[in-house]
Amino acid sequence: MISRGGKTDYYSMTHNPQHRLQGRRKQTAALLFSFTSAVLAGGGLVLAASGPADDLATGSIERPAGVLAPAPYELRIELGREGGERLWLAARLRENGGLIRLPVSWTVRAVDGLTGRAGRVVYSGDLPIADFHPGRGEYEVDVRYGYRRARQRIKVLPGQQLYMTFILNVGGVRALTRLENIGPVHEVRAEQRVYALTGKGRGRLVAKSARPGQIMRLGAGDYRIESRFVPGNAIAASRVRVKPGILSSLELTARAGLARVEPAGGADESRWMLRDADGLWRHEGKGAASIVLAPGSYVMKASIGGQRIERRFSISAGQRRVLRLGPGE
Repeated sequence: MISRGGKTDYYSMTHNPQHRLQGRRKQTAALLFSFTSAVLAGGGLVLAASGPADDLATGSIERPAGVLAPAPYELRIELGREGGERLWLAARLRENGGLIRLPVSWTVRAVDGLTGRAGRVVYSGDLPIADFHPGRGEYEVDVRYGYRRARQRIKVLPGQQLYMTFILNVGGVRALTRLENIGPVHEVRAEQRVYALTGKGRGRLVAKSARPGQIMRLGAGDYRIESRFVPGNAIAASRVRVKPGILSSLELTARAGLARVEPAGGADESRWMLRDADGLWRHEGKGAASIVLAPGSYVMKASIGGQRIERRFSISAGQRRVLRLGPGE
């Protein structure tokens, strides 16, 4: 939108691979964008499954590499005095949602007029809204929210004040994992890995989470979520479709058993190695430990008090098994 002489030009700008621009013009001063109401509007996700909505308004910002993909944006331009150039940046989860109120990562670099490359950082910060005076020139804006990234170049002409709002089309996924026919397990943790099935990052690992129930903010699309217990070799997986502004809660069930390694006589410094019968997976440890194992046969080797011990055993889904290591065991 460009304001001049009581007339207001509105532009609805969309950044896509073809860099096409669609505009529409309206003449009215009454349609000026109300920044106060936009900032006060909620930017939280809409809850689509059980769980408190307050979870969406707390927590630290995630810092993964993320997937870089185009994002639509809205642009308003006002004309002021030369030397007072301004760049105001914000983001929405979806087109008809309020501004995001949690921290958003912004990095703005100046574009070299000779090489066309973005280099010097003129602004960097984690804030819902970035508001600064960069001066005239061309800039590259990099925005990141959770595991969603977008990048856009924009020119600031003398005296221009640019108000830019990215439409990130972000949803959330929260996954919890349990063992089939086994109660809560606190000795091991479950890690989630998310692979993109659609879009620019298709086939890539795009997100990781080591905290149970952590909300992973992802761009809209289809994903495969794999949950792995650590330590262990059991995997539970599911497919999920992420929609803008929606939180999807999943419960994954792993068909596995729980093995407890207990060296005899409290030999906490004893070292051991566990592998499956085919030798495709192995894990080394020391002292007592709990391990989640996929159903099958295993071999354990240990060194306790100068003696080498080897045990062969099998485990089934839902079974708890204690592996005592020591002479005569």
